Amino acid sequence: MRKIVSILVSLTAALGLSLIVAPSASATANGCGDLSNGQLCVKKPSGVAGDFTSEYFKHSGSDVTVKLGVQFKNSDDHTYDPDWIATRTAVAGKYARATQYFTTNPGWCVRATMQSGGSTFISKWLCY
Repeated sequence: MRKIVSILVSLTAALGLSLIVAPSASATANGCGDLSNGQLCVKKPSGVAGDFTSEYFKHSGSDVTVKLGVQFKNSDDHTYDPDWIATRTAVAGKYARATQYFTTNPGWCVRATMQSGGSTFISKWLCY
């Protein structure tokens, strides 16, 4: 019994250590990109066709006008020009979202795109 308790304590300590070295909760997920004042993400349907959503969550500051879209990359690594979906007002503490139906193919990737203040921003690729 003492040996079992010793093993459990060792296992608990090892698991505790792994929790310390694991990435933080703020690590950016695939399909998202951390910006200086928010996060830009893309959401895709479960298949290769359906509604794709580009969304920007603004952390703080004044309202800003953003143009949201998506950009696709095919299985041959050809990156297409962004498809701009809609212009929205981004408000602190809220999401600005734009959704549109697209048909793609297996092995493609998608990322969110946003234009604001003369600059273009992108998220990480989300491949499927």
